[in-house]
Amino acid sequence: MQLLAVFIIGACGHALFNASRMLVSLYALQLGAGPAAVGILVALNGVLPVFLGIPFGRLVDRIGVRAPLIGCSAMFLIAVLAPFAYPSYASFALCGIAVGLAFMGGLIGTNKAVAALSSAARRAGQLGWLSAAASLGGALSPVAAGFAVDHFGHRVSFALLALLPLIALGALFTIGRKLSGASAAAPRRARGSSIDLWRDPHLRKLLLLSSVVPMAIDTYLFFVPIIGSQLGWSASITGVVIGSSIGAVVFARVLLPMATRLMGPWALLGASYLVIAAGYLILPLIERPGSMIAVAFLIGAGTGVAPPVLASLLYAASPAGRQGEVIGLRTSVQFALASSAPVVVGALGALLGLAPVLCAIGGGLALASRLAFRERRGNPGGDDAG
Repeated sequence: MQLLAVFIIGACGHALFNASRMLVSLYALQLGAGPAAVGILVALNGVLPVFLGIPFGRLVDRIGVRAPLIGCSAMFLIAVLAPFAYPSYASFALCGIAVGLAFMGGLIGTNKAVAALSSAARRAGQLGWLSAAASLGGALSPVAAGFAVDHFGHRVSFALLALLPLIALGALFTIGRKLSGASAAAPRRARGSSIDLWRDPHLRKLLLLSSVVPMAIDTYLFFVPIIGSQLGWSASITGVVIGSSIGAVVFARVLLPMATRLMGPWALLGASYLVIAAGYLILPLIERPGSMIAVAFLIGAGTGVAPPVLASLLYAASPAGRQGEVIGLRTSVQFALASSAPVVVGALGALLGLAPVLCAIGGGLALASRLAFRERRGNPGGDDAG
């Protein structure tokens, strides 16, 4: 039952994160903001996590996950009620900062909780279930948010989002009330600096590769409302497109155990990066919603397989008693890249147009694919992991 509580919390956190980003983008565009301004608003999600991921991971290692998860759920609630109470660029900025911080804490807490509650033999599978639950929540929320905007308007849609952190708090205070003891910190032991973690070549490579997919999907989620707005799509269609990509993540994770057995983790990573790269290279050619949904499914399938595999490899490579800190370090790296990407691509998109930027991202993903395939050749034993 404790794992069920964690899955519910993960689903609510991802649902709120994806829906709030879409609502902020659409509301800002309605108020006359351009791509660069929207990029800045989206990038605010990653401002605090870049600096606080490691300290929060250490906190989770020390006191467990229940109290931090309660605090993150409360922060989610405040974040989505701010634009409802006072819709403005300032409230959008506050929403972005608070949502990013709460999402960071939820990501670290839920991953650490599942790892602590799972045996070594079942850890990768349980992390996959957490990812599937989170992806399901993330897939449904943009669709629901899009229809809410069309029927009730942007402001009321933010109020409806407040239901998600309330559900998470309900899970924490009912079936998750014993969660803290199950995920309590490891006994105190000598700890090194986080720089020592980064200096480990294998750990550093895993950290960098684990940041590629979140950066790719964050950039994609940033571009879809802009493309849809330029092509005259309704908020409902934009929500369906975004939901299709995240729904494909759930579909891919259903097939993940079989794919991992057939290909091994590193080959699977290389293939997933290659699929995402293909999707990005096709994006500039899209003009109709039906085609965009097909490409969205392609990108979603590619981004669905990598995170659970990388999470398992990363957890196994982490020093004992510092898993939360490593998760925090990974989260900081991910947010640093993901928060800077919307600003950079938004500015470049305004300067050069969307097509060159999308093609450049596709090329970068192809290089990441090559790195993963090279790691498979250089580390054949790693194909038994994950």
